[in-house]
Amino acid sequence: MKNLSKILAAVVCAALLFALAACGTGENNTTTTDAPTTSQPTENTDTADTAENTDNSSEDNSQPSDTSKPEDTSSEDPHYVENKTKFDTTKHIFVTFVIKDMGEFQVELYPEYAPNTVTNFVNLADSGYFDGTKFHRVVDDFMAQGGQNTETETPSIYGEFKSNGFEQNTLHHERGVISMARANDPDSATGQFFICYTDCDFLDGNYAAFGKITYGMDVIDSFLDIERAPNSMGEMAVPQTDIIIEKTVVSQ
Repeated sequence: MKNLSKILAAVVCAALLFALAACGTGENNTTTTDAPTTSQPTENTDTADTAENTDNSSEDNSQPSDTSKPEDTSSEDPHYVENKTKFDTTKHIFVTFVIKDMGEFQVELYPEYAPNTVTNFVNLADSGYFDGTKFHRVVDDFMAQGGQNTETETPSIYGEFKSNGFEQNTLHHERGVISMARANDPDSATGQFFICYTDCDFLDGNYAAFGKITYGMDVIDSFLDIERAPNSMGEMAVPQTDIIIEKTVVSQ
């Protein structure tokens, strides 16, 4: 009887462990996406979009089309992002942001540093993804963060920065540079981005910088004039007057 009791106890324990393991492997599409804080570069708390794996596409060896899109190189790059626009994302592209009642600014995107990040961003901007979204986090002497769209599910992309094994991205986080916000997972960036107010070299190699402001930095500076309240991290960062992106215009 003692042996039988021991066997039964072992079976019950094994069943419980199996159940816990099964729960731990269940899918959870909710993530947090953010630029880092100045004290803890990899800590993030703000709620963001649903994150999924990026779809890969098959290789296309056909001749270039009239829209001059680059050839599909998904078989060579496991993190490939398909270009869904008419623009050539292997070349510099410009995205103009129109901010309600405040003016506009333009960012130039650099695919030589972060090619898939640029393609993803152009796809979103050209589709109207950013229209109506806000700059929800503005921090003095640090950055302005926006692009949170909770109504559109956006796949997450590979983090193109050195600490994630991507040596190609050597763009420094300095004033006017745009970079992708993310959660602790290096491959969790979706649509949120941030623009640096000052040199933030502690972000270099840990976040995917991919372009720089060409004009309108004064508009981004004016975000700092808006009254702000503390966020969950204790930063005076939440604008009390909405900073709304009315639309984005992509050009080349």
